[in-house]
Amino acid sequence: MFKTILIVTILLLILSVYLLVVNQGQSARLMKQKNEIEALTNYVQNLQDKLNTCEQERQEGVEIPKSLQIRELLDSYLRERETQRPDSEPVITTEELRQDLEEFRMKQRFIPNSSPILDDYVISQGFTPTHKGVDLAAPLGTEIVAAGSGVIKSVYEDKYFGNVMVIDHLNHYLTFYAHLARIFHLQNFFVEKGQTIGLVGNTGLSTNPHLHFEVIYRGKNIDPLTVIEE
Repeated sequence: MFKTILIVTILLLILSVYLLVVNQGQSARLMKQKNEIEALTNYVQNLQDKLNTCEQERQEGVEIPKSLQIRELLDSYLRERETQRPDSEPVITTEELRQDLEEFRMKQRFIPNSSPILDDYVISQGFTPTHKGVDLAAPLGTEIVAAGSGVIKSVYEDKYFGNVMVIDHLNHYLTFYAHLARIFHLQNFFVEKGQTIGLVGNTGLSTNPHLHFEVIYRGKNIDPLTVIEE
């Protein structure tokens, strides 16, 4: 009789532990889904705000950005050079100049010198010998963009870094994005500079929503703030 009670007690304890583990796993999944839904909701709201702002600017009429003005002036200059070419062939032709500019622009696309967060953020932790990147604190669901054009080398989930994406920029540069709430693309997908790749999250061992961002050049981590052009 005593042995029967003991066996039943042990079985009940095992069942209790099993149910506890299952409940904890379900709670973790529910929390992850909740954070993801909240991030997506914030992302959609941000997009709606941007659309409203663009519509308002369109109706009010906004001054042409300086970068666009410069490009238009350059194109105008090139057209003038085409029509006013002297009899003797110049040392550098207009076509050669245009090709050089296009090659320069192409190379610039693949250099990860753009901020991975275009909206407002705060640097919550900088680059140190033990902290190989920078932490950019921003609201949950804030857009994360590719710092440069390249191919997604890997997408994975890490115990410490949470949801991670690594981009190979095909020029000895790699960029590392961690703690994402949502990743929008799979491995081997080509992304353009400034293209949205995910949302700021709080995954992994993270206490507040932020992006951990690293820049690796020729296998060595460098301070991203020395590369990013604000």
